[in-house]
Amino acid sequence: MIKLKGLLNEDKTTIKFDTDSINFTITSKGSTLILIPDSKGLDIIDKIKSNIGSGNKDKIFNQLVIIRLQKATGVKFIPDTKYQGAGYAYEVDMDELIKKI
Repeated sequence: MIKLKGLLNEDKTTIKFDTDSINFTITSKGSTLILIPDSKGLDIIDKIKSNIGSGNKDKIFNQLVIIRLQKATGVKFIPDTKYQGAGYAYEVDMDELIKKI
């Protein structure tokens, strides 16, 4: 019998924000990076969003995550607005990646 966990490539990562850090399970599908927060992380995300003054709080939170991902990897990311699974999904900007190569 094949175990599903053996088919998935996932790891853990922590993204630091001003006063808090969020633990994510990180996985990928093609050029899409998927970040799934742990249960404590969900509370921290709500706290971060509640501290955002005005505007689209989800969009602003996504931009905050992208900034941290780009600093950590040197790769440009774009939010995957069509992703409907758990967590957050970001596409690697392949055009930018090709320019770097």
